[in-house]
Formats: sequence, structure tokens, C-alpha cells
Amino acid sequence: MQSDTLTHSPAWFDQCFGDVDVPPDLRATSEALCRRFLIKGICDPMYIANVLAAELGRGDGQGQFHAADSDARDGFSARFYRAVSRLVHAYGSCIGNEQDQVSPLLREHLNPAGALR
Repeated sequence: MQSDTLTHSPAWFDQCFGDVDVPPDLRATSEALCRRFLIKGICDPMYIANVLAAELGRGDGQGQFHAADSDARDGFSARFYRAVSRLVHAYGSCIGNEQDQVSPLLREHLNPAGALR
């Protein structure tokens, strides 16, 4: 069992992601979401990164990731809000039921070329 003093430390996140090569923007977003909403499960950071990847077309949702396509702006808004909705549903007890609690945080990290206004 992890000590709460280690939760959200760089070493803790390294343990959560293991040897999976998560794109830096997805990993940073996952870490920021965990810190902001005190999400502490050892599998949660990777789950969040996988949800983001699957919804944003950046991976298969099962640990396989790839870089953003050059046409990442096309349809990005709908994919982004689908990802927000899934995360709010999964972490409602930490985040609350309002998408506006998580959208700004994700937008800060995942907004290619100003696709979201």
C-alpha cells in the first residue's frame, strides 16, 4: 500500500505509468487532474491518459499511444467534450457533476493550435 506522503510525487507517477511511453501532454494532463481533484488510485493516472487518448484519437485506450495528427483540429471540440464527460462520470465523487470543473484544466494542456475557444 502506498503512503499518502508519496501520492502525487514524481516517483509515484512514474510508478503509475510504469514503462509505458505516454505522450508528454497526455501525461501532464493526467497528473494535473489527479493533483487538482486528489485522485489517488495507483491505476487512475494511466486510466485517465487512456481515456484521453481514446477519445482524442491519440491511442487505443489500452496503453498504445501516438502523436497528434496534423489535422487534430478537425472535430477536436466534440472529442474533447466526450473525454470530459467520461472523466466526470468516472470521477464524479472527486470532481463533482459539473463539466466546468474539469474542462479548463484539460483545455490548458490539450488545446492544439487553439482548437477550443
